[in-house]
Amino acid sequence: RHKTTPTIDWELCGNILEHEKIRLVFFGTHWVAMEINPFSNHTKATQKSVSALDAVIKCYIQIKLGDVINLNLNE
Repeated sequence: RHKTTPTIDWELCGNILEHEKIRLVFFGTHWVAMEINPFSNHTKATQKSVSALDAVIKCYIQIKLGDVINLNLNE
């Protein structure tokens, strides 16, 4: 059996950061990814994680799907 190791595609992640205007900041123990509203100082989406990539992807999902995602698992 051949096992594969997941890879981090920073080229793709960089495109997401640039296109979605996501800022990425390290705060000593965790990364924070946030989308800043260009017309005010308020964040539209904010996510944190110990992994920079994880924080960016979570923020991207929040931007695209919103703060709450309802899953109807009975269908």
